[in-house]
Amino acid sequence: MVQQASRPLSPHIDAVVTCRHHWIIEEPVGPVSRGVCQQCSEVREFKNYIESAPWGEDNTATQPPAGILDDSTEEPDEVEDI
Repeated sequence: MVQQASRPLSPHIDAVVTCRHHWIIEEPVGPVSRGVCQQCSEVREFKNYIESAPWGEDNTATQPPAGILDDSTEEPDEVEDI
C-alpha cells in the first residue's frame, strides 16, 4: 500500500476571501460618483473623467463633427446624365 504524505498547512497563510465586485455606480454629477458593490456592500468613489482630460475643459463642442465638409475640401464633381 502506498501512502501519500500530507503536507501540513502553514499557520502563517491567512485565507483571503475576495469579492468579485459588481459595482452599481450613481449618475455622474461632478468629478466623482459613488459606487456600491452588490455582493459585499463595499463603497467606493469612481472618477467621471479621464486623467489626461481635466474636468470641465471640454473642447469637443468647437470641433465640427467628422465627415462634415468645410471650405478646405473639394466638392464632388457633378455627374452628367447620359
